Amino acid sequence: METRALTELAYDGEIKKVRKALLKRRRRYYKCIKSTLKKKLIKQGKWTCRCGKKDCLELHHVVPLAMNGVNRMDNVIPLCHECHLKIHQEARV
Repeated sequence: METRALTELAYDGEIKKVRKALLKRRRRYYKCIKSTLKKKLIKQGKWTCRCGKKDCLELHHVVPLAMNGVNRMDNVIPLCHECHLKIHQEARV
C-alpha cells in the first residue's frame, strides 16, 4: 500500500483491522508446514543451516506461499532464526 493509503486508513481507525488481518494470514501460512517435510529433511541429512547450526531451525520458503509457493523439498531450506531474519530483511531492501 502507498503511504497515503495507510494514512487514510489510520484516520478512519482501520489500521488495527489491517494489522490483525495481516497477522492472521501470516499465522495461516506458518501453520501449514507439515512435520513430514521436516522429517524428510532430517532423514536426508539436510537439516543444517547455511551458517552450520543444527538446532532450533526454521523452514524458509524460497518462493513464499503468498506468491504461490509450495510446501515441497525443493522450495524450503532450513535456517536458524538469525539467518532467516537476515534473508527477510534483505528482501525488503
